[in-house]
Amino acid sequence: MVLFSGVILINGITMLQILKVSDHLGNIHSYSELGERVLGYRGKQVVDVCILVKQIGTCVTYLYFVATQLDFIVCEYFGKCLGNRLYTLALIVPVIVMSSLGTSYRFLSYLSIPSVLIAITGMFCIFYYAFE
Repeated sequence: MVLFSGVILINGITMLQILKVSDHLGNIHSYSELGERVLGYRGKQVVDVCILVKQIGTCVTYLYFVATQLDFIVCEYFGKCLGNRLYTLALIVPVIVMSSLGTSYRFLSYLSIPSVLIAITGMFCIFYYAFE
């Protein structure tokens, strides 16, 4: 719990610092532009690679988590344990289709607020049970 709170604090401080630097430099629209303005062309490349690795890692992790949860639900309630690999393969198709459609991002953005609220609720549940 202390580590989780520490990460939240460091993340908040870092985001505020990024905003201050981008305000100081002016006309910055992305992390990539910020990396280039502060660290030059090599800095831009490092920032782009870091963002790419982070995004791929996040997508793979969520895909694995959703597939594992689907397997658990189907196995628990229907008695058919198929393994999360099948669900991972089944989920890849809609992910590719949704990511290739530019208009789906606007629709998905409306789901982000409820998902953040659900994540916060889950965090409070974890904290509540951790204190018991």
